[in-house]
Amino acid sequence: MSTLEVFLTVLSVIATVCAIVFGYKAYRRNQRSDDQSEAQRLTTMETTLDFIKGSVSRIESNQHDQSLSIAGLSERVTRVEESARQAHKRLDALTKTA
Repeated sequence: MSTLEVFLTVLSVIATVCAIVFGYKAYRRNQRSDDQSEAQRLTTMETTLDFIKGSVSRIESNQHDQSLSIAGLSERVTRVEESARQAHKRLDALTKTA
C-alpha cells in the first residue's frame, strides 16, 4: 500500500467519524428544539384547560345560586297562592252575607 492510499483511507475514516458526530449533534439539537416546542404546546394546553376549569366552576356556582333563587321564589309563590286562596274565601264570605 502506498502512502497515498494510506492517507486516503485515514482521511475517509476521519470523514466518516466526523459525519457520524455531526449527524448525532444535529439529531440532539433537533431533539432539544422538538422538546421545547412540545413543552410550549403542553404549557399552552394546560393554561387553556385551567381557564376552562375556572369557567366551568364559575358556571356551576352561578347555576347553584340560580337554583337557590328559584327555590326561594317557588316558596314565596306558594305562600302568595295560599294568601290569595284565603283572601278569596274571605271575599266569598263577604259577598254571601251582603
